[in-house]
Amino acid sequence: VHVWAEIRLDDGRWFEVEATPSYLQPHYQPSIWLRAKKYLRAKWLQFVIGLAVILLFWRTYQVWADWVLHSIWSASKPLKPRMKIRLAMTIIECRANIAGFSRPPGQSQRKWLEEMVKADGPLLAAVHQFTNLADALVFGNAAQLTAPKTPDVVHLLNVRKITALMKDSST
Repeated sequence: VHVWAEIRLDDGRWFEVEATPSYLQPHYQPSIWLRAKKYLRAKWLQFVIGLAVILLFWRTYQVWADWVLHSIWSASKPLKPRMKIRLAMTIIECRANIAGFSRPPGQSQRKWLEEMVKADGPLLAAVHQFTNLADALVFGNAAQLTAPKTPDVVHLLNVRKITALMKDSST
């Protein structure tokens, strides 16, 4: 005589239970969906907190990215002037990309920067100084320059400033 029983599981499947001696018990392995539900029931608080952290990071990524770029710029003091100018331009372009004002293909960096800051007179002067220094360092004779200092355009032209300038130029 061979008998067995079947038990209905919570997820609607049937599980065989072998009651006959000398038969091996069937190997039950829960489905991925069942394991995921059990895991979420056990870890729902961590899941909600993690989702809230991700949402908060997504909503404030401009601030975090600006802070990281500022930290990179602060750590660049020992660099040579030519490398510092290249880093400054990269940081400015990253900040503009974050703010949604990326440089159009084929447009020079000088023209792009001037268009971006045309609403702010003092910043426009800093941009002229910055681009003149960049041109002299990259294309000119850097040895003729005496202790060039990168202007404050890198500090001024952060994400919040770019966003404000974009709002000014759109009105």
